[in-house]
Amino acid sequence: MTFILPSFGASAISAVPASGGGGGYNSYAVEFDGTDDFMTTGYTFGGATFSASMWVKPTLGAGNRWIGDNTAGSSAMRLDFGNKGTNWFVRLGAGQSTRKTVSAAAVNDGAWHHVVLTINGTSVKIYVDGSTTGGDVWTAGSPLSAGSNAVMVGRGTGFFDGLMDEVAFWDVELSSSDVTTLYSGGTVSDISSVGNSGAGPFAWWRMGDNDGGTGTTITNQGSGGSTNDGSFPNGITFESTDIPS
Repeated sequence: MTFILPSFGASAISAVPASGGGGGYNSYAVEFDGTDDFMTTGYTFGGATFSASMWVKPTLGAGNRWIGDNTAGSSAMRLDFGNKGTNWFVRLGAGQSTRKTVSAAAVNDGAWHHVVLTINGTSVKIYVDGSTTGGDVWTAGSPLSAGSNAVMVGRGTGFFDGLMDEVAFWDVELSSSDVTTLYSGGTVSDISSVGNSGAGPFAWWRMGDNDGGTGTTITNQGSGGSTNDGSFPNGITFESTDIPS
């Protein structure tokens, strides 16, 4: 699925200056080069109901750039954004007919944003910086199916270009109050008990935190354990100054 963001105003999270650091809790993000950087995982969508949360600062060029996908090329379910230029859209399935534009606002505005996607059967909802916006609730024409392939973060038919942090998946639909807690007024915080009746996300990749900003493995901090660790087969670039805080 691909999604589009609303108009961003004062709620946008500005890039942390070079001397800023992570303010204590958050110290790293990962920079994707838009060429061949992506993360493989052991996580598959558990069914037609799930949620995804992430902090992103995209740099969009021509063609598709992807936030996540459950296969390279075509799939029944995907999280992606791309060939509407600088806009986000949602796609359910591999065909063009399943694409849905949910906002016409640009996302490459030089700021960090928190994005949450929730799906419950055929209902799709998108939150940006803690709030839904007009047009961001969509009922699909047919029920979604569970993914059969492991999720890849940053890869589809193209590659994500920009910075990404605190990527998490739940096998439940998050509530609006869960989203408010995740956004935390624009502050990156511990999400280990958010959603899933307090059990937190099944998969949660902190993009350098808990791994010391070294190596090519991103340790899963969710309840799904080490079989859902992330790995960068083409190398990884950690960022410690331009991060959401």
